[in-house]
Amino acid sequence: MGAPPARARRADRPDPRRRSRGHGLATFQASQWSGAQSDAVASSATARTESIRASTVAGQTEQIDTTVWLDWLDAVGQKDTARAAFLRERFRPSLAAAHKVWVAKAVVRPDGRIVSVPPGTPFTEPQYVVPAQQRADELSAQAEHDLAASQKDGSTSTKFVTDALVLALVLFFAGIATKFRNPRTQAVLVALAIGFGIFGLVRMLTLHQLL
Repeated sequence: MGAPPARARRADRPDPRRRSRGHGLATFQASQWSGAQSDAVASSATARTESIRASTVAGQTEQIDTTVWLDWLDAVGQKDTARAAFLRERFRPSLAAAHKVWVAKAVVRPDGRIVSVPPGTPFTEPQYVVPAQQRADELSAQAEHDLAASQKDGSTSTKFVTDALVLALVLFFAGIATKFRNPRTQAVLVALAIGFGIFGLVRMLTLHQLL
């Protein structure tokens, strides 16, 4: 007569493996999002390094273009047409296009004499572009995007960690309830376990999960 009630009590006890599934999923997701955060941080650092490198190349290119164009301007001022033509042939395509637009703005008399020099320089014209600088800007924007993504991933990981702690309380209250003989105490502890379980599961299901 005593054996069946014992079996009944054992059957009424919550299965720890079943209770731990939600906690395990929350822990797994926290780990996944933490890994995603690390990947985004690494990607941001790589893009930032490449951006700096491209910006350095762009600066060197602009310096060379400026030097060549100023030498051309000096040659024109000294009426050294051979030297000016030599330098003009060595303009980069974008500098040559910008230079053409800039020169077209000059006011010239019918006899060929220049009345007024165009304002600015070819480097202020929209036709003047440095591919390396464009690449640097793109990489910089990518670095900022990845950094923002890493912060978002870190926040999501923290939320899953919180859920794991909440669901751990479910295991605690459900487990400790079996240690008390007072039905009211057991009911309160089980109610707390159920409440934390519902809260943790609902909160976890509202979060984006990685597989």
